[in-house]
Amino acid sequence: MARPKYQEGERTARERLEDAFWELLAQHPVGEITVGMLCAQAGCNRGTFYYHFEGIEDMAARVAAESLPDQISALVRGYLADGSSPIGFDDAARCDIERLCLLVGSHGSSELARAVKAALVKSRLDDLGVEWDELDARARIIVAFMADGILGALAGHVEDARAGEEPYLDTVFAVVFDTFSKPALDYLRKSLPENGR
Repeated sequence: MARPKYQEGERTARERLEDAFWELLAQHPVGEITVGMLCAQAGCNRGTFYYHFEGIEDMAARVAAESLPDQISALVRGYLADGSSPIGFDDAARCDIERLCLLVGSHGSSELARAVKAALVKSRLDDLGVEWDELDARARIIVAFMADGILGALAGHVEDARAGEEPYLDTVFAVVFDTFSKPALDYLRKSLPENGR
């Protein structure tokens, strides 16, 4: 298949398709989004879509993996370092986190939620310098519970915003970190093998 045409200074067809995906996901469950809807929203044809993606499921999985915000790890590390830093998001981080919320909310899918959870768990373990199979059963339960709690809070945030309630993303993160993540991470740090502390 020929590569889609690109003119300097314009957004690429793939970028337009990704933007269209996020716009449509805010309005429709992922299972209702069609290639035709994406192409119409992005201003491209089906051939262009299939040049970049195998189908909707492939696109959803790939844009989900690419959108998991790198800023969250740095933000969490900085926040947990002394426990007193206010949580604040720049515009790029806020956009990434809002997209993460869409993936785990009612417009996402169980497959997308599992992928997000796996990425969050990996991020936490990378921050701690430990692998999943090095954790004992209690530590695994804590890590899984933390990830599920964060995902639940993010899903609640997107549903509240959809219902017209005032967005509260900063509050979600502050409460989750203060109430659950910091004590859980303290426990994990004490129980980790020496190389993961």
